[in-house]
Amino acid sequence: MSIIVVGLGHQSLEDHIPAIKDSREFTLVGVADINEGHAMKVGGNESVPCGSSVEGLLSQLSETPDCALVAIPHSDYLPVIEKLAAAKIHIIKEKPFAVSVEDARRIKQLVEQNNITLQVTLQRRFNPIFRSFRQLLRRMGKVHAIEARYTMNIARLDEGWRASRLFAGGGALIDLGYHYIDLIVWYFGLPDSVTGKVSTGNRDGQLYDVEDTAFVDFSYNDNGDDNERVLGSLVVSRVYPDKDESLTAYGSRGSVSVRRGQVVRRDTNGEEIECLTRTGSWPSALVDQLDEFAVNIRSGTHNGQVESRYLQQVALVSAPISHLSSIGLSTRTLYMRSFTIMTARLAINGGEPTTTPDKAQFTWPVVTQDVESAVIEQLHSTLSIYDDSGIFGSFESKFALSHHRKYGLLSNSGTSSILAMFEALNLQLGDEIIAPVYTFHATASPLISLGLVPVFADCDNQGNISLQDIKVRRTPRTKAVIVTHMWGIPVRDIESIAAYCKEEGLFLLEDCSHAHGASIADRPVGSFGDMAAWSLQGQKIITGGEGGILLTNNKALFNRALLHGHYNKRPKNSIDEADSMYRYALTGFGLKLRAHPIAVAIADQQFDLLPSFMEHKNQYASKLIEAIEKYDFINVTSVNSSTQPSWYALGFNYIEENAYGVTREQFVDALHAEGLVEFDIPGSTGLLNHLPLFTDPQDAIPRLYSEPLPVQHSFPQAERFYRTFIKLPVWAYKEDSGVVQSYIDGFTKVAQYLTDHRGLKE
Repeated sequence: MSIIVVGLGHQSLEDHIPAIKDSREFTLVGVADINEGHAMKVGGNESVPCGSSVEGLLSQLSETPDCALVAIPHSDYLPVIEKLAAAKIHIIKEKPFAVSVEDARRIKQLVEQNNITLQVTLQRRFNPIFRSFRQLLRRMGKVHAIEARYTMNIARLDEGWRASRLFAGGGALIDLGYHYIDLIVWYFGLPDSVTGKVSTGNRDGQLYDVEDTAFVDFSYNDNGDDNERVLGSLVVSRVYPDKDESLTAYGSRGSVSVRRGQVVRRDTNGEEIECLTRTGSWPSALVDQLDEFAVNIRSGTHNGQVESRYLQQVALVSAPISHLSSIGLSTRTLYMRSFTIMTARLAINGGEPTTTPDKAQFTWPVVTQDVESAVIEQLHSTLSIYDDSGIFGSFESKFALSHHRKYGLLSNSGTSSILAMFEALNLQLGDEIIAPVYTFHATASPLISLGLVPVFADCDNQGNISLQDIKVRRTPRTKAVIVTHMWGIPVRDIESIAAYCKEEGLFLLEDCSHAHGASIADRPVGSFGDMAAWSLQGQKIITGGEGGILLTNNKALFNRALLHGHYNKRPKNSIDEADSMYRYALTGFGLKLRAHPIAVAIADQQFDLLPSFMEHKNQYASKLIEAIEKYDFINVTSVNSSTQPSWYALGFNYIEENAYGVTREQFVDALHAEGLVEFDIPGSTGLLNHLPLFTDPQDAIPRLYSEPLPVQHSFPQAERFYRTFIKLPVWAYKEDSGVVQSYIDGFTKVAQYLTDHRGLKE
């Protein structure tokens, strides 16, 4: 077969061209090098045509060559491969296969589209010393550890194209390390996990931006027991004083070590059992490599396909230094640093989904035997409680105590608890309450039933109400402010808001429906304002199916809230007879909003588990954030170290302008296709300013409103937040680790595919 050589450095002159001449399979028919004079000299010596480019050389040949050997700087190979592939020329190239995942994807695409064979020169596979290592591995018993080193002392690291990441794609790892990464893949396969760190700048007075040293740890059988795990390490350096090129595998029956020119098997005491040594070079390895290339071309074994080992090499080389993605490996998942290679096609493109919806659902509450026991016990106790005895008193007391409040009051819903807070303020028709424009409507809707006027305020970049906008929206008719700790993230400015309200004589109310267990500087949310309310609805962290509870330290506010939805025994027990409100104890204010004892029994059992819930939610949220936040089109709602969210949901904003035209809806559709059905774009929770209840209450409650309320505008931060928001529930049980990992895997699969492919379509 005819072959040309592109790139005429010392490797081509000393190794490749002599090997071509020694091979019975190939005939050299041309050479090319960017240095035209050098190309002419080599062409003259070999009596073949020459050129300064691939196009120039091909134009001089009477027939298109069968093959090309490419040995050029890493940054130059992709355009050359594109030209050769377009001409249907088979390629054997110097390492590496690619310097990035994106380049690997492009090369894979070129090979498949043009039905050519592409091979990488890795001659150690053809050296009898390294082949013997593979043979001796069978004598090791169970391998449990692997150590590899390739170190040397290169005086000048700032000279030539290898000093620049732009031209080299990397340093020691992609250059020296590539040989041993190939051996690791050849001997042991693709690891389950890879973590790595690199350092640079370890030559005084020299400027280069590639790593000169890399430490890589890897392992196999991560999903099995510890006694099945195989641990490995690779050290690569261009600045070590000693030259060392070695790989050792340790097993239950001894070890095998291979160095340049020698392979040794030892027993478990380190005594040598057998040894094979060779001196000098092994030029036959280069010829054997070319001969295998010829056999592969003739057989068509790899025509139009990229060998998986090359993709695995790219994965391992890139692990310590770059983000990786789907590049066509088998069905395994490779974790490196905090990045994941997902190997299957996206489900929206016909690939296998990461999981199935039935395995990826967020089920809440988890009905355990303890929950059932609490319900049964309450069934046998009573189904109605008129005062604060039994489970009511128990739950109210410990809930209030945990939030440093004196008084707790249960009701049949969080909405009722919020309504009771508004009623407790004893406001007049037309009084204004400042509320967040971005929240669930029940934060503000109860005030309409009292004839009050909602004045909406914009949010900050966490989705919570902004103190700055509260100050802007305040008028002389403002009597109170209500805040929501949205999605369980405590309001960042809550302490300043509380101070401002106190200074201005405004009531401060907290809607903590998402925020069970949340705190700022160890102070629980719900303890900053005059009153606070929590929902105990089915999806809430502390749930009874339905229910609500409010807390306060103010006895007068508590009495009015109590009378709003309770009558007879409970007010008589809780309100002092000397209090002017006691005279309403028998009737209350006309409503009955009591909770159900069974709901409270469930909530009481759940409340005891809150520390465990928070422990696991923190762990899972941390893992999810680590996986999600690395992408330029994702902005995770951030909190400082003194803030403890409840993790009712993990929220993030999707930045479409960084997502190559993929919309938020398309991205979520791709996640859903992977089986990740809990990723959600909230619909019912959004901006309140255009809802009819808040613009046209006169048609709903004409006795309280005679005309429409002014439509409020200008909420740029809330509009942006709402338009880009995506949320995910955060699981709370130890047994949920598997489903959380599936969400990490699936999200990374889709997000990294989008990053590398600049879209979601193939």
